[in-house]
Amino acid sequence: MSGEAIVTYEVLEHTTLDEAAAKELQQHEHGFDDAFIDITSENGLKGKQNQYADSDVFSGVIFYTFDQHVLRIGYRSYMAVVDVMALIINETMKSVKIRE
Repeated sequence: MSGEAIVTYEVLEHTTLDEAAAKELQQHEHGFDDAFIDITSENGLKGKQNQYADSDVFSGVIFYTFDQHVLRIGYRSYMAVVDVMALIINETMKSVKIRE
């Protein structure tokens, strides 16, 4: 395998899912496949997900809401490592939860 893979995490304070998705769409208006889809983590957090339509790159963004904030998980990898990146993202999505 060759190529670079990146996963980023960011907390968007005092933001709603809709605000986060709208901002992302504005920044990548010609890159998304379709509208954001609603998702729920295995631990019950509500979220949204979308993927970018880059030619040689698998990339996208996942948002989860908690309290009055949104967790943004961004990911990007070359198509050469897409299978491994998909596994990493799926495991990341399974692990997201609020610590009590």
